[in-house]
Amino acid sequence: MKLKAEILPIERLSAGDVDVMNGLMDASYENISRKIFEEDLFEKDWVILLKGDGRIRGFSTLLFYEYRAADGPVRIVFSGDTIIEAKSRGSMALHAAWARFVLPRALDPTKPPLYWFLICKGYKTYRYLPVFLKEFYPSFRTPTPSFEHRLMIDLAQQRYGKRVDASRGIIKSDPEHDRLKAGVAEISPRRRRDPHVAYFESINPGHAEGDELICLGALRADNLRPKILRVLSWD
Repeated sequence: MKLKAEILPIERLSAGDVDVMNGLMDASYENISRKIFEEDLFEKDWVILLKGDGRIRGFSTLLFYEYRAADGPVRIVFSGDTIIEAKSRGSMALHAAWARFVLPRALDPTKPPLYWFLICKGYKTYRYLPVFLKEFYPSFRTPTPSFEHRLMIDLAQQRYGKRVDASRGIIKSDPEHDRLKAGVAEISPRRRRDPHVAYFESINPGHAEGDELICLGALRADNLRPKILRVLSWD
């Protein structure tokens, strides 16, 4: 089944859309609260809907905002809930839609630099970073520079307060929040041979209990993978 992406302002979602989206989350996560899901959803600006055969098969939410970092103003794109139903995983529709929507904003030379801020419950979300970016943090390739470390921790503490373990770069789980269901993103020996996956597991050993890894990457032209830049020229 081919997936097509549709990008909407959050306020254009129908009640039926929200029902389906909550159902997708409930299929992959334990301890889903409809109230918390909707509060999180309607705090975002945009949603990328992935549709197949006329039905929502996945989605990813986005929030754009400005932040005054230690060295001056920066722009942030925060990735919220992201899920694709099991039988539709493997499609590149989300990658392409995200790139074509976000990157033109990132590459505007008249604006402050844009950073991608995301938190990763599982290795599949973390794995988006090396698909898009040459350098991102944290990474097995290089220690996190002081500016990026300070920025990512500040951004996380602004949103998640005392749940942030700054020394480990982790947002700690608590009983009120969701976690991935068993089998959704378990790390097999084969997956562990991927150095990015092995690193994610080593730095976030509590991922199965819902701990989330704080991540950051600069969306600059010289930091984008060539295949992602090529997406912008697709018809």
